[in-house]
Amino acid sequence: MGGSAESNSLREEDIVKYLVSVENEVLNYLEKCLKEHAIPLEVYERVISLNEEVTKKLLEGLGKIEPSEVHILEPDRVREWEFARIVIELIKASSHKREIIDLAHKIREDYSLVRGFPLDWSPKEFIYDPTGVSEEPAKIWDSEIEIETVLRVLDHYTGVAKAVEEKIRTLIKYVEEPDDIVRMAGRTLKIGFGDCDDFAVLIGSIWRALGFWVCIGVGPNHVFPAVVLPSLEMVREPEEINKEKKGGSARFRAIPTIVPADNIKLNLFDKAFSCYDLLNFNSPLRKNIYTFLAKTFGSEKIENLFSMKNNRKREETIQIKELRYFLEKLQDISKVYNYYPVPPVTDFILRQCCHLITLL
Repeated sequence: MGGSAESNSLREEDIVKYLVSVENEVLNYLEKCLKEHAIPLEVYERVISLNEEVTKKLLEGLGKIEPSEVHILEPDRVREWEFARIVIELIKASSHKREIIDLAHKIREDYSLVRGFPLDWSPKEFIYDPTGVSEEPAKIWDSEIEIETVLRVLDHYTGVAKAVEEKIRTLIKYVEEPDDIVRMAGRTLKIGFGDCDDFAVLIGSIWRALGFWVCIGVGPNHVFPAVVLPSLEMVREPEEINKEKKGGSARFRAIPTIVPADNIKLNLFDKAFSCYDLLNFNSPLRKNIYTFLAKTFGSEKIENLFSMKNNRKREETIQIKELRYFLEKLQDISKVYNYYPVPPVTDFILRQCCHLITLL
């Protein structure tokens, strides 16, 4: 199916190129005739006008031609921020396309239907509370009923964001491409394959169409999309305040967190997890990680896992290797890659966000 779409699209592009080349050939020939005084000036102008009109009509007959991809001719000379800007502009343009909007809402509706959660879709109003990403104190919840409600809603939004990535990874085949082409989201959907920048544009544009906050991570020869999601965390208060409360209920606030869509998986205790599963204080993945660390090292500190890499006296199990790889990947994503906001996200907002590794 992907091959057929590719060939049809190429034929249309070839027609456009041919029409433009013919127009240029006619123009060059007329200019030559004019210079050689083979035709009068009024004839030259009349034929030029006719040439432009015919070409325009033929192009209109093919439909409105929009650039569906950007060719980076000299990738070694393109600076990181310039490449990021190309990806961001394609995400912005793609997120307004009808096919992307329709796909985005279908993914959301399918997920909500399975979960039986008829949620009014307004992530901007709920999960992107301005007080959570500003200099003002973030909203704090301390009622158990309120916390359960907040968690349920946050889990749903997180589930939809995760469903977008999973759906795209089933629809689009990842391939390493020798040429440097960044495609519009609709173009990638049509051809059915793409590399990391195509996935970044497609996943990022669908998230953006749903109202999620999006950014992209750019590093050495790689780019991936990331979504900003809130993680409900326990407020750590000074000891003197805790004494004054005398057994008061726990307090929580939502921390905006950058969640990368880089297909990072972890199998632990015969369960499959992803980055999204680290969000929120009651995360089963976090509990499993702490349980595993406590059983293996007698301590829940992650540092024990990293230090073991250089300790040859102790044999590593497959689970230890997988967990360390998972956590090292999260560390790299937070330190090695630079993050660029996709509007309406700003640099200021992005600086207020934390990385997943800091939640552990």
